[in-house]
Amino acid sequence: MHQLIGKKFLFYVFIFIFLGTINNQNLKLVNLFEITNININDSNGLDKKEFLYDLENLRNSNIFNLQKDEITNSIFKNELVENFEIYKKYPSELIINIKSASFLANINVNGKYYYIGSNKKLIKSDFIDMKLPLIFGSPSIDDFFKLREKIIVSNLNFEDIKNLYFFPSKRWDIEFLNGKILRLPKDNITKILNNYDKLSKQNNFLKKNIFDMRIKDQLIINEF
Repeated sequence: MHQLIGKKFLFYVFIFIFLGTINNQNLKLVNLFEITNININDSNGLDKKEFLYDLENLRNSNIFNLQKDEITNSIFKNELVENFEIYKKYPSELIINIKSASFLANINVNGKYYYIGSNKKLIKSDFIDMKLPLIFGSPSIDDFFKLREKIIVSNLNFEDIKNLYFFPSKRWDIEFLNGKILRLPKDNITKILNNYDKLSKQNNFLKKNIFDMRIKDQLIINEF
């Protein structure tokens, strides 16, 4: 009887040690896949410290359980980000490649200057970039992008624009680097842009400065 009790005792001790060993191995395996390194790559030199600070809560998370939504909001808090990609380098590293937004135009909003980014966000600016068009008036971001897309698909170059003037009627005037001004209607913008491109290159119009094409099928010329 004593021998039977002794054997049972030894059996339970063995099971306890065996299960403890398994649990320790599992714990080591879990720790192996905890995120310990976050590597951020960006071609335009964004402040990596800011991103790492916002993503600090991801450290020690299991790399298998990580969801993209967990870090999307943190990354897009930075107004300069246009897009990003995430790669998992097992067992414990995240690689985040960030694409920065391009600056498309200058705009003044409530007395402060901003860039309009290719990510359709307003980006704070301390100065005007003279290489970019300056927008006067109060267009929405969508108003600007609608006009820009029409210019891009026309025969004109967006880079040749000096200033853009937006009016409450949702109409635009364009001032070019060569000093010429085009007054646009609200509709048929692409057609008007291409017509202006042809007219402005004709000898009779080379010295004309203001092309008023607001009225359908009419052209009003002002030399001053």
